[in-house]
Amino acid sequence: MFIGYRRNKSEIEKVDTYKGEQYYLVDIPQEHYNKCAIYEDNKGNSYLLSYDTIVAEIYNGDLKIYGYYSPTTNRHLNTYLNRYGYQSMNKKEVLAYENE
Repeated sequence: MFIGYRRNKSEIEKVDTYKGEQYYLVDIPQEHYNKCAIYEDNKGNSYLLSYDTIVAEIYNGDLKIYGYYSPTTNRHLNTYLNRYGYQSMNKKEVLAYENE
């Protein structure tokens, strides 16, 4: 599985296995100081790793958000959402979306 959060960018896994598929590191947003990473597979699925936790994924075109964790993780989430054409969400919106 994934190694997760590392302070050094070179220590972040370049390839990961998630849901039985190979995922490849596509971005480590610099504005978040190596605390999150975005992975994609060759089918267009992706997930966001914030610290050591998968907080959101887009799988078969469906967005799943696994809860509200912290203001910092929510900033990571918004970077991920914007990358894939979704609107940013505040805490209330994330909690409402999670319960849909």
